[in-house]
Amino acid sequence: MTGADHLAAMLLAGAWAGIIGGRAARVLPVALLAAMLGGFVTAALVPAGLAEAMIGASVVGLALAALLRLRPPLWLAAAGVALAGLGHGFAHGLEAPGGVARIGFVVGFLLTAAVLQLAGLGVVALVGRALPLRSAMWHKVG
Repeated sequence: MTGADHLAAMLLAGAWAGIIGGRAARVLPVALLAAMLGGFVTAALVPAGLAEAMIGASVVGLALAALLRLRPPLWLAAAGVALAGLGHGFAHGLEAPGGVARIGFVVGFLLTAAVLQLAGLGVVALVGRALPLRSAMWHKVG
């Protein structure tokens, strides 16, 4: 995770999951990680430009979802973070080393993504004690 866009997307995904709360706090991080792995495995089928465009869109989309405190149905939120994860997985698949090092690389980026999402969840939990982060814009999930 050397790029600020990757870092921001993982933190934002965790934060949005925390803002939605309930089951979303568990489902969204898993959906993102599963999609990242899927994107990694299928990266050879995707042009590099598409992967980068998806990453940029994911940062903007996740930032808007978190800032607007959107609370869509769980399936829609999970699909959104999965789409973001797919783009990030594509990018990692395109830059991954070959051979045995590839296994360590995929484990490393999945663990890093999980920790960053947990950090986003943690920030929301801390801030949520002082500020109302839940919105009635969408129905409650969970």
